[in-house]
Amino acid sequence: MTGNSKPSPADFETLEFTIASIPEKTTEVDRRIEHLTARIGYDYFVRGDIMIAVNEVVKNAILHGNKCDKSKMVTITCSCNPSIFRIHIRDNGTGFNPESVADPRNPDNLLKETGRGLLMIKFLMDEVDIDITDEGTRVTLVKYSNP
Repeated sequence: MTGNSKPSPADFETLEFTIASIPEKTTEVDRRIEHLTARIGYDYFVRGDIMIAVNEVVKNAILHGNKCDKSKMVTITCSCNPSIFRIHIRDNGTGFNPESVADPRNPDNLLKETGRGLLMIKFLMDEVDIDITDEGTRVTLVKYSNP
């Protein structure tokens, strides 16, 4: 790439795979995303942000979206280059209303064991989009990196 030209699709590395809704499968996702982000050349801190956010979304897709139903799949589609990391994580669940998630910073929620994931993901990533359809929930995460 030269100058400020927009990267073409050929400039992106892609990764697409599907896992069964088994909590232990998050390890496979972690390994594959770690390998991809290291190969692309993201620095340690960007890789860490990506890893934590992706793990949280995949874990939620398995536990809350697909309710650990082994017959339901989680699909991971990733495209990235040294400047941008984009991943779509899709489950087959019924979805949720992100606006109804209680703010974990509220004093009444500080000691609750759940409810911090969405806030954490939004803090770690540059863009977070949640799309709920009849087929399931698709979460898109984007992280920009300075090459």
